[in-house]
This record gives sequence, C-alpha cells and structure tokens, in this order.
Amino acid sequence: MTLVSQLLIVTDAFSRARGLSQSRVATLLFNDGKKLALLRAGGDLVTGSYERALCWLSENWPEDAPWPSEVRRPHAFARPPEIGEGSGEGGRGEDAGHAGTVTDDTAAVTANDAGGFA
Repeated sequence: MTLVSQLLIVTDAFSRARGLSQSRVATLLFNDGKKLALLRAGGDLVTGSYERALCWLSENWPEDAPWPSEVRRPHAFARPPEIGEGSGEGGRGEDAGHAGTVTDDTAAVTANDAGGFA
C-alpha cells in the first residue's frame, strides 16, 4: 500500500468521524482545499508533507473514533522537523525532530529507527 493511499484512508476516516468535507480536511492539512482530490487523481506529495499531515491527524483524532487498522499511527513525539530544520541548510542532521523512545515487551526502538511510527 502506498503512503498516499494510507493518507487517503486516514483522511477519509477523519472526515467521516468529524463530519468534515474532504476539501476542509485538505485545507487543514495542506492549506490547499484541492490537495486530497489531486492525490486521489494520481498526484503526489513530499515525504515531509505526508509525515506532518499524519502527525496532525493523529494529534487531532477524535477519541471516540478508531484509527484505521491498516495504517500505523504516529506517536506525538515523532513529529517531523518543520521546514528549515533537520538536514540541509545548517540543520541538526538526520535525527532532527525525533526524540524519545518507544518500548515494548521485546526491544527498545528509537523513533528514528521506527520511521517515526510504532
């Protein structure tokens, strides 16, 4: 499953749970009411936009609605760096924006090792 299809699954569920149009959700996520329609039509987006959108959705997810089981939910601490942070143009390197540790019964994994998702 592509990242775009995962994002569309989550935005569809969010839209239904909040009673919002896809255009409104696209505006909240990308400041572009047409972005989700463009993605459905085969458009693409950069990884940082995907990560920021999924983190925003996770942080604003309705407590009474289940997160789609086929898409891994990001944790709040795995928020990607803002534009201008991280590697490139004097940033802090590839670990920028990834802090904290995820633990389970078998191993400790840093957010960066888990790709920001657990």
